[in-house]
Amino acid sequence: MVGAFAPIVGLLLGISSIHVPWATLLTSVALYIVIPVMLAQLWRRGLLSRGRAHFEAAMERIGPWSISALLATEEEIVTGQ
Repeated sequence: MVGAFAPIVGLLLGISSIHVPWATLLTSVALYIVIPVMLAQLWRRGLLSRGRAHFEAAMERIGPWSISALLATEEEIVTGQ
């Protein structure tokens, strides 16, 4: 998915006659997909290294926040704001 994101966006923007440099697309993929996924995996590994109970407790604490953030992101995408 990460490897296909930039080419798909480039294709769709090309169809719309909107020019976005490939460097910008690749930078966007790195900033908004690759780096957050890498940080999440490092954080997950760190939590799991402290034990499954510690990991589960952390997931319970952030559960409501992650759902709220996802809904806020979806709202932003839908409304365009």
